[in-house]
Amino acid sequence: MQKKITLAENNLRVKLERNSEIEIDTAAFLSDAEDKTTEADLVFYGNENHNSGGVIHNADDSISIDLSKIPAQIVKITFTATIYEPQETKHNFSQVGAMNLKIYNIAGTEIFAFPISTEKNVTTIILGDFCRQKNCWTFEANGAFYPIELKDICKIFGLNVEGEVEENNIKPEEVEKFSKDYSEKSFFDKSVGVVKKAGLELIYKALQLYYVTQKPNCPTRVKAAIYGTLGMFIAPLDFIPDFMPIMGFTDDAGAIAVALTIAHFYIDDEVKKNAKDRLQSLFGKEILSELKV
Repeated sequence: MQKKITLAENNLRVKLERNSEIEIDTAAFLSDAEDKTTEADLVFYGNENHNSGGVIHNADDSISIDLSKIPAQIVKITFTATIYEPQETKHNFSQVGAMNLKIYNIAGTEIFAFPISTEKNVTTIILGDFCRQKNCWTFEANGAFYPIELKDICKIFGLNVEGEVEENNIKPEEVEKFSKDYSEKSFFDKSVGVVKKAGLELIYKALQLYYVTQKPNCPTRVKAAIYGTLGMFIAPLDFIPDFMPIMGFTDDAGAIAVALTIAHFYIDDEVKKNAKDRLQSLFGKEILSELKV
């Protein structure tokens, strides 16, 4: 199954195709090299046209793209789909049925298709990313799903639920100082201690987050979200500095889901391998047979 393509055309339309009356909101988050998004760089039903003219949210929830018009500072466009007001409607993506993420060119010809599947209680899907390379754009489907809402994704990108920029002055030196509490030994020792309570899959996800912070290209904002999450996971809430953007999520699984959303661009095969290798070293070689991922 093809998951990533190099794009040879600028004018494209992205659509999540499904056969369901359940209301789904799509959005495009345009972000810079630090994973930061401004109010104007969120394109959704409340802001249908990017000021560059490069991204348009259509009436059918598809999103039109003109890559030639995307501002130079934008290096990534993340597409999401969320269930409209899931708490009130009691809807989730498992009720939607079969879904396919498709990309069409200006002539209406399908150039990419990727099936999307979810589990019960999923309310948000990260559909995929357009990424600016040296001389071209690529698109990579994601399909990761989480039990969170659009307002949570907005928070990840530095926006509140209304789409206004939150005050979020995260200083790199503060994040690096806080990171000293996450030496390999202390984090892994605590992971062993909570595995029965948290579950193996949650530990695996936490380990992925840890190894993302070790990547040299991991932005300060992503590190802050991860350290705040891991602080909740292994320490009392009052141990976590106020500058951590993950504050407000008091459930381990929910906080890790949100952190995985912001970190998904950096979770590559190397990160997954490091997390699985560490699981084996902590719990034995047969542990991977119990891992349901």
